[in-house]
Amino acid sequence: NFNDMWSSYVTLFCILVVNNWQVLTQGFVAIAGVNARLFFIAFYSVGTLICVNLAVAFIIDTFTVEQEKTKEKASKRTAMRHASSIRRRNPNAAVQNDEEAIALNRA
Repeated sequence: NFNDMWSSYVTLFCILVVNNWQVLTQGFVAIAGVNARLFFIAFYSVGTLICVNLAVAFIIDTFTVEQEKTKEKASKRTAMRHASSIRRRNPNAAVQNDEEAIALNRA
């Protein structure tokens, strides 16, 4: 109900996360009139379809960036191991430092 601020927050939060938001809307329409339906449809459209999906997109994007960083670190470690194995096998190899080995590994 919208008798006070906290109960209205709870009601709006339930509308955002619960699938049966139309049941709450019908109850408020019976008491407050047709304008309540317009309010709840607008709130559901903006709140759920835009804001919640935007938050999920940010979370997925952050996860993807962290996963790419992890793959890059693993690739560098592999290149370093490759460079050290080249140096052990042939101390006179053309690879003089780790950066050259990483470049050779990427090529």
